[in-house]
Amino acid sequence: MTRRTQPPGLPVAISTNPAEVLDTVAGMTPLRRLGQPSDVAGVVAFLVGPDGRWITGQNLRATGGLG
Repeated sequence: MTRRTQPPGLPVAISTNPAEVLDTVAGMTPLRRLGQPSDVAGVVAFLVGPDGRWITGQNLRATGGLG
């Protein structure tokens, strides 16, 4: 049985933090911006596709270089 999940993350962070905090966090990333859904979509597509079939039991963090 294979189960792939996505932990909670950015949508919650954006809705609960002031703009100053989000700007500070964005400045800490290599691209100097917060990730967008399209940034994570490619990672998710890979994991659920046939090329991701041997990735099991892992927690992959698509953080844009933060953390």
